[in-house]
Amino acid sequence: MSRKIHFLPLEPKERAFRFRKNENYREVFDIIRKKWVVWTKEEMVRQHIIHFLVEDWNIPKNKFQIEGSIKNAERKFRFDILITSYEHPCLLLECKSPEISIDAMAKDQLLNYQSLIDSHFIGWSNGQQTAIYDTQIDSWILSWQHLVEEILKKKGPRS
Repeated sequence: MSRKIHFLPLEPKERAFRFRKNENYREVFDIIRKKWVVWTKEEMVRQHIIHFLVEDWNIPKNKFQIEGSIKNAERKFRFDILITSYEHPCLLLECKSPEISIDAMAKDQLLNYQSLIDSHFIGWSNGQQTAIYDTQIDSWILSWQHLVEEILKKKGPRS
């Protein structure tokens, strides 16, 4: 993985989130999981990414898996966002709270997940910094357009 990280713009934008409040916490309706989830800082980042990709880039909702689980021989892991293309893992994205920087621990976590999923792209976002790496050409991607074109390809990435 090359050292110089290229961060992609993720412009803050008003989104059509649906909220509800119970006596202890606020919830947001997740358009992919079709259920109410607790509105945490990490969930805020996850929901902004989901809405950004669905609303601004027209990624179909059926390509998303949110908070899915994978396991190896020792333990079970939970990833944040996995987008498939032609039924193959295309983007594995970990979401962090805005105050958490993308550091060596975050990279190690993602690379551990990647070893089990083998996604074309891997990345992180804390809402302020978003970086996505193309594992097939061993380089950080420079634009959302490149990623979206790969996700929406008619042929599978491994065909």
